[in-house]
Amino acid sequence: MYGLVRSQPCRLQGEADYKFYLDIHLTHFNGIHLQMQKETLPIAATDQLYYALEAMGVLFDTMRQRKVAKNAALLVQLNDALFSKRGKAFLMYLSALPPESTTKMYDPLLKLLSCSWATPSSELTTQLLTEYLGLVLALMQIDMFSIEAPLEQQLALKLLRICRDLYKDVSPQNYSIQLLYYYVKLLYVREATADFKRTYIDLCKKFVYFFEHKGATHAKEQWFMDLLVFFQRLQMLLHQSSNKPPLDIFWQQLEGDDSPEVYTAHFQLLHGCLGLTVNVVRSPLGTSCSNEACKRIRRHCLLSFGMCALEAYVNWQPTTEQKSDKAPYKPLLGILGYTLDVAKSMKCLGPSAMELDKLVRLLALVAEKVACPEQMSLVLAFLEPLQHLRPLITSQKMLSVLLRIYKASVHCKSSDMANRLQSTYLAAQTNPSRLRSQLFVHYHNANNTEKCVYEWHESSPMPNPLTPAQKKQLYDVDLLAVLHFQSARPVPLLQSILRCRHNDYHLVLLARKMRTDSEVVRQCEELRSQLQSTALKQPLSRMQQLAIGHTSIAGFAAFFERADQEPLGCDDTPIDWEALIDDAVAAAMALSTMGYMAQADEAWLLILRIGQMLDERFTYLRALTHFLGQDHLSSNQQLQLSEEVDRAQELLDDLWPQLQNGWFFKRQHTIVMLCICHMASYYARQDCLCHAQLLLLQAEELRAQFDERVGKSDIVQITIQTVRFRLDYRRKTRCSSLPRRPLPLRHLDTLVDSVRNYCTVSSVDLGALQLLLADLVRESTECAANRLTAPFAFYGTTLNLVLQSGMALRTIEVLISWLWMNLQNEYLDQAQSKLRLLDHLLAIKPLSRTLVEQTSAKYIPAIAAKEDHKANAMSELTSNMLLMQLVEPIKKQNQLDVATLKSLPMHEPIPTSHQLQRYVSKQGMPPHLRDSMQLQCFYFIVGCLHARLNFLKRETDQLDDFYVGAGNWLQEDPVRTATLGSMLIVHELYHINYLRFRKKSKEALSYAEAALKSVPQTAEINYSFNLMVQIKTARFELHLVGKARAKTIRRALAFNTSPEDKRRKGVVEGTTKAKSSARKTPRFKIYTELELRPPIGCSNSSSSSSKSGNENTPPSDHVDLNACQTIEISDDDAASVSASTPAPSQLKRSQSVPAKATKTRSARIGSQLKVPEIIELDDTMEETPSTSSAASVKRYPTSDARSSRARNRQLEETPATTRGRPRRKVPEPAPQQETVSLRRRQRN
Repeated sequence: MYGLVRSQPCRLQGEADYKFYLDIHLTHFNGIHLQMQKETLPIAATDQLYYALEAMGVLFDTMRQRKVAKNAALLVQLNDALFSKRGKAFLMYLSALPPESTTKMYDPLLKLLSCSWATPSSELTTQLLTEYLGLVLALMQIDMFSIEAPLEQQLALKLLRICRDLYKDVSPQNYSIQLLYYYVKLLYVREATADFKRTYIDLCKKFVYFFEHKGATHAKEQWFMDLLVFFQRLQMLLHQSSNKPPLDIFWQQLEGDDSPEVYTAHFQLLHGCLGLTVNVVRSPLGTSCSNEACKRIRRHCLLSFGMCALEAYVNWQPTTEQKSDKAPYKPLLGILGYTLDVAKSMKCLGPSAMELDKLVRLLALVAEKVACPEQMSLVLAFLEPLQHLRPLITSQKMLSVLLRIYKASVHCKSSDMANRLQSTYLAAQTNPSRLRSQLFVHYHNANNTEKCVYEWHESSPMPNPLTPAQKKQLYDVDLLAVLHFQSARPVPLLQSILRCRHNDYHLVLLARKMRTDSEVVRQCEELRSQLQSTALKQPLSRMQQLAIGHTSIAGFAAFFERADQEPLGCDDTPIDWEALIDDAVAAAMALSTMGYMAQADEAWLLILRIGQMLDERFTYLRALTHFLGQDHLSSNQQLQLSEEVDRAQELLDDLWPQLQNGWFFKRQHTIVMLCICHMASYYARQDCLCHAQLLLLQAEELRAQFDERVGKSDIVQITIQTVRFRLDYRRKTRCSSLPRRPLPLRHLDTLVDSVRNYCTVSSVDLGALQLLLADLVRESTECAANRLTAPFAFYGTTLNLVLQSGMALRTIEVLISWLWMNLQNEYLDQAQSKLRLLDHLLAIKPLSRTLVEQTSAKYIPAIAAKEDHKANAMSELTSNMLLMQLVEPIKKQNQLDVATLKSLPMHEPIPTSHQLQRYVSKQGMPPHLRDSMQLQCFYFIVGCLHARLNFLKRETDQLDDFYVGAGNWLQEDPVRTATLGSMLIVHELYHINYLRFRKKSKEALSYAEAALKSVPQTAEINYSFNLMVQIKTARFELHLVGKARAKTIRRALAFNTSPEDKRRKGVVEGTTKAKSSARKTPRFKIYTELELRPPIGCSNSSSSSSKSGNENTPPSDHVDLNACQTIEISDDDAASVSASTPAPSQLKRSQSVPAKATKTRSARIGSQLKVPEIIELDDTMEETPSTSSAASVKRYPTSDARSSRARNRQLEETPATTRGRPRRKVPEPAPQQETVSLRRRQRN
C-alpha cells in the first residue's frame, strides 16, 4: 500500500495536508526500522527506508514550492518522530544510511527551513528556538556518527547558520546563537590551523563575558536555561569523542606550547557554565531522570559539566614544565569541589548509577595522572567529598581509586599525609596474603618507618569503615610484617605497633625484637609473673601457653599438645609460626649445645612435629638430623625413625635438584647436605654401608656445585669426614676385594686439620660445628684410648669454647674424656687434676678446699713436674678456673666467688674411706642429681674413673665396696644403664681387671663372658677383643692356679740363686714348651711376668712411667696382669716398631711357623737371656689372625703422636702381597738394663 501512496504525486490542497503525508512517511519509516531491529524482515527491506526518506524529501520540496509556512509545527513533528526525541542508537542507525538517500531528505529540509517566509517573526518564540537547538544536537550526532564521511555534510553547522539568520533581529538570542555557531564551526575543523588556540581562547573568553554580564539578567528565562542545557549536551558530545574521530582533531590542536593557557580558558568556560546552571529548573532538551526522587535536571547538568572538565583534564597531555603551571588547576579545583558537593546531594545516585560510575572512574584517572605536587592538590581536594560518597561506591571500584591515590601519594609535600593515604589503601585489602606483601613493600621505604600502618590509618582523611574483625586482621598482619620485613627494625616503628597492641601475645612477639628496651622487658616480666600466678589457680589457655612458651620450650609443647582439645577460634590472633619455630629451634640448639640431651630430644621432637604439620621442609629436616646422628634413641621418644627417614628421602629427592636454582638461602643448602650426611650415618648403623657411601658421595657432589664452598673447610666437609671416620672406625670386617681405606687415626688427623681451617658459610654452621665437636671429643677419645695413642687436639678447642660459653655439662664431658685418656696412658698427676675439676663442677668438692688440702699435704708439692708441658697446661687451666670462674657447678650457674666457701653450697665432705661410695649411693648423692638421669650417669662415670685412678695408685681399700655398689646401681634402672654407652664396657673392663688383681679369676671370667655377650653391634671392635683377652687370660690364670695346687713341694737344689738366673731358667723352660706346641694352632702371644715393681706413690714415678706405659705392673706377689692389655687388631699394629728394624718386610702378620723355624727361634731366645719369654696360647676364639708383636724392638724416642701414627700407618698399609710371606729373622738388639719404662714398652 505504501508503494501505491508513494507512486502518486504529492498534492497539497491545504497547508495542513502535509501532516498526512508526513505521518504516512514517518510511520512507514519507523515501522520498517522497528521490524528490522526485531529481525522479522529481510535485509532487502532496507529499500523501504530509502523510499520513505526520498518521499519526505519530495514532500519538503513541495512545501517550499507551495510556500507552506508551517516550519514550527514541522520541526516539532520531525523532532518527535525522527530527530531530537529519538535516542542515540536511532540516530546512529540513521547516520549509517547511505548518503544518496539521506541527502534527498536533508537538503530539501534545510532549504525549507532557510526560507524566511516559512517562519514568521511572530513564531520566533522560545519554543521554536528550543526545537531548533534540539534539531542541531540531533544533526550534529548524525554528522559525527556518519561512517562514510563524518562531519562532511555539516548538517548541524548549516542549521545553526539558518538559526543565526532567523534570529538576527532578536536580542539577546542572536549573540548567543552566533557564539554557538562559531563554537560548532571550530568543532567541524578538519585540518590544523596556526591560530586555532588563539581563536578558541578568544571564543571562550567571549562566552565567559556573556555569561557574566547577561547571565544574571536572563538566568531564569527559559531560552537561557535551554541554551545552557544545549551547551551542556554539546560539551558531552565533545568530551566523549576526545580521543577518537572525528573530534580528535579538535583536541589535538589544543595540545602544544600554549596548552596550559588554552585549557585554562576551557576550564573557565565550564566553570562559568557551572555557575549559571544552578538556575536551571527545566528544559525540553534535558534528559529526564528515571528516579522519582529526582525532579529537576539541574543537578544532572552540574554533574555533567564537572565530569566534562575532569574528562578534559584527564585527556590533556602536558609536558613536565607545563604540569607545574598552576593556572589550569585553579578553575578546575572550583569545578571539582562544586561537582562533588552536588553529587553528595543527589538522591538518584546509587551503586548502579551510570553517572556515579563515570565520576568514580574519572577521579581514579585524575589520581593516576598525578606527577607533581600541583596535580596532587586535585586529589587532596576530592578526598573528603569522596569519603561521603563511599557508601554508594562498590568496594571493587573504591579499591581501584584508593590504589591510584596510593601511588600518587609519593608526590605529597607532606610525608605524614602520604603515609595516611597509603595506609587507607593498605587497610582496604581484605586478602591477608596480599596485604602482607603490600606491607613488606611499604616498610621497605625508609620514610615509612615512623609509625605502623595501623596507627596511620586511624588518622587518615579517608579511613576505611572496618569492622572489629577487620581491624584485628589489619593489626595482626601489620605486626607480622613489622617483625619480619627486615633484620634491623627501627625502634619508632616497633614502639608504634606496640602502642596499638590488642593482647599479651602481641607484647611477647614484639619483646623478642626489643630486648634492649627496659620498659618492654619490665612488662614481659610482669606478664610472665601474672601467667605463672594464674597457672597456679587455673589451667592456662592455649594462647596463654603460647605467650609463655616464648620463654620456655615447655610452653610450646603444652600449646602444641592441646591442639585437638582446644582449637583456636577465628577471633584468636594468627600465630607467628616463624617466630615460634625460631624460638623453639633456638631453645633446642641451646639445650643440645649445653648438653641437656633428654630435654633437647624432646625439643627437637616437638620441632619435627611442628615442621611436619606446617609442611616446613627445612625445619623438619633440621629436626630429623638431630635424631639421625644418635646411636641410640630414648625409649621415651615416640618416634619411628625408619618412617621419618622414608619421608625425609622424599623431601630430599625433591629438594636437592633445586638447590642450585638460587631460590634458597645458604643455610637451607647446609641443612639439606647435613641431613644427607647424617642419613648416611643412620644407614651405616643399619649395616647398609653401600647406601651410606652413596649418600656421602651425593653430599660431596652437591657441595661441589656451590662455588662459595669449594676449597673451603666448611661444616659440610667436616661432617662428611666425620661420618667417613665413623664408617671405618666401627667397621667390623674388611673386604679384600675393595681398596684399603684410610685408618681411623688418619681420619682424625684430617679432621683436626679441617677444624683448624674451619670457615663459616651460613648462619647454622657454627651451631652444627659445636655439636659435632662434642661428638668428636667423645669418639676420638674412645678411638685413641683403645689404640693407646696420644690424644687429639679437639680437647683444647672444645674446652675453650665451652668455658667461654659457660656450658657446665659440656665441660664435664670434655674433662671426663680427658680423664679417661690420662688413665689409659697412666698420666696420674694429670688425671688427678681433671678429677679435681670434675669434683668442683659436680658440686662434690670446691677447688678452694682442694687447694687447701693440697698445700697442707707434704707429699704433693705446689709445682709438680715443671718439665712436663701438659702438666703446666693443666695447672694453668686450673688457675684460670679458680680466678675467672668461667664454669660454675651444675647446681648453680650464677657467677660466684671462690674465695669464700659460703658462696658455693657444696655437698658435705665425706670421709676418705667412703669417697667412692658417694658415686653409687643415694645417700651420698647430692640433691640436685636425684632428678636428672644425665647427671647421675656423669656422676657414675666419674666414679668409675676415680676407682680406676685409685687402682692404678694401688689405693684399693674402697674398690670392693664401690664395685658392689656399682652393680646395684646398674640394676636399678635399665634405661639409665643403657645411656652409659661404651663407658659401661669400660667400667666392666676395669672391674674385671680389678677382680683378676684380687685373684678372683673365676668371678672375673664370669663377668667377662657376660659382658662379651652384651656388647652392642655398634660398639668398637676393640672392646670385644679386650673382653676376649680378659676371658683367655682369666682361664689361663685359673689353669695356673690349678697347677700350683697340684704341684708337690720340693726342696730347692740351689741356694742364693740370683733373680736373673731364675728368669733365664724360666725363659728356657717356656721356650721348650712353646716348641712342643708350635704346630697345633695359631697363638696369641702374651708376655710372661717380668720383674715386679712397687706401686706408684709419687708424682716422679708417674711422670717417668707416663711416657711409655699403658697400665702399671702389679706387685710381685700377684699374677701378671699384662695379658689383659689391649691386643690391637684393626689399627696401629706397628705402633711400637723400632727405628732399628732393617726393613718393612721383617714385620709381617704372624702365621703358622714351621718346626724348623720354631726350633731356630727357640734357640735364639735361649741364647738371649735378657729378652723376655713369649708364651703362645691357643687362638680358638677369633678367626682374625693375631698381629705380630714387636715388644722387643726399641721405640722411636719422640713425643709427636701424629708422626708416630703416620709411621705406624705406613707400616700398616704395606701391600697385602708382602704381608703373606713367612717372617724373616730379626736380629736381636743388644741386652738392656731392665727398667719400668722398658717393661712397659715391651708390653706394648
